[in-house]
Amino acid sequence: MSGKTSGMKDRLRVGVVGAGVMGGHHARVYAELPQAELVGVCDTDPERAGALGARCGVPHYTALEGLLERGLDAVSVAVPTSEHRRVAEACAERGVNILLEKPAAGTVEEAMAIFRACRSKGVRIMVGYVERFNPVVASLKQALRDERPLSIEITRVGPRPPRIRDVGVVVDLATHDIDLLRFLTGDEIAKGFSLISNHNGGHEDQALLSFRTTRGVSCHINVNWITPFKVRRIRVATTAHFLEGDLMARTVFVYRLEDGEDAPRGEMAWSKESLVVVEEEPLRREIAEFLRCLRTGEEMPVSEEDACRSLEIAVACLENETFSFS
Repeated sequence: MSGKTSGMKDRLRVGVVGAGVMGGHHARVYAELPQAELVGVCDTDPERAGALGARCGVPHYTALEGLLERGLDAVSVAVPTSEHRRVAEACAERGVNILLEKPAAGTVEEAMAIFRACRSKGVRIMVGYVERFNPVVASLKQALRDERPLSIEITRVGPRPPRIRDVGVVVDLATHDIDLLRFLTGDEIAKGFSLISNHNGGHEDQALLSFRTTRGVSCHINVNWITPFKVRRIRVATTAHFLEGDLMARTVFVYRLEDGEDAPRGEMAWSKESLVVVEEEPLRREIAEFLRCLRTGEEMPVSEEDACRSLEIAVACLENETFSFS
């Protein structure tokens, strides 16, 4: 097993780089987990770093080197995407295992450079595609185990978050859903079509993306920062059922077409059933899985290939209206 955890201790010493919204959530979860010891947080903004350190009862640092000197087993990196490579490579150089917020980087080349740096130092890394750990997604994945999806539609819309300034909706939001398409179908995207808009200057704030997988599943993603309310929804049509999952309300419904005497004459009637969704915070499950894989040496749930592939598809959407992969 590579990385600094091969000796196995009761609690892994962890830190968090980035004291923004996501970094704050990472620090909170680490502080709550019995298998982790949060030993410090870091942010270049002294006020943010100090506030998060005080909230979690741990030292804070404004320089990454100060945190890395604490003898960490692992670190969560929750800095802006443009800073991912610099921070991740510095952590890898010190032999610290990394949970890197998605996307891995702004370009595929930078992501691959990060992974090469980790491999050269025997460091393990996982990119945090947290929606894979959403209990709604787990319920949908279970429901699809014996079924062939015909189409998948994902909607992820809401107001523009002021904290995101270095990327647009495709890299920030759609990468979640591109990853989910690959995860739920167990298939690769073969071709795509994208309509991207920018209404407020800067990076794109609306995208309609359509894909077809190698096995012919039709996939559609709607993401934007122009809707005044948040929607996080997945709809899946299969050969036998229709499934609808709400990632925020944590509900999954399955619709089944009634036949025989149950259906009115000349009409199609559907029954509706609620599926079991386990109550669990996605980020807590993601971090627990990351730590577990560090301990056991098992493969990370999100592979380097997964992270690069989702980013590659997102970049293709930004650069071309239509594209295909061989």
